[in-house]
Amino acid sequence: MKRGLTGLVILLLITVDQLTKYLIVNWLVPPETFVLVPGVLQFRYTENTGAVFGVFRNATHILTVSSLLIVLVVLFILFSGKVKKNVLYVSLVMVVAGGIGNLIDRLTKGYVIDFIEPLFINFAVFNFADCLITVGECLMLGFFVYEFIAEAKKARNEN
Repeated sequence: MKRGLTGLVILLLITVDQLTKYLIVNWLVPPETFVLVPGVLQFRYTENTGAVFGVFRNATHILTVSSLLIVLVVLFILFSGKVKKNVLYVSLVMVVAGGIGNLIDRLTKGYVIDFIEPLFINFAVFNFADCLITVGECLMLGFFVYEFIAEAKKARNEN
């Protein structure tokens, strides 16, 4: 049951990512922008051939292969049944769904569609899949920091 639900959630998150990108492609023609909240957030269609912040620009093949490997490893970990902590499980679901969302773009278009642009800081344009990956990684990092501190306290109390 958990595997089926996991697959369904991953599919739902990928669908939201692909749907938002589809809507942007068909609604917002570059260089047009749509200001959602003045001075805070706008939508601007961009094609990203690199990774986050434009790193590895025009390295689509390398990014595609590395993304595919990471997605496969995380899927294996998720469906192995070895992840017992819910926070870690949710974070891995988010990372894999975001990874697949961007991987679909790389495989079908040769670039990733980005469109969310914060205006209040100088920051990269990103998409829903990027949000999933970032939040998932932050949850994972928080989980590991919490576990490390809990283990350190436990070890100190035993001595």
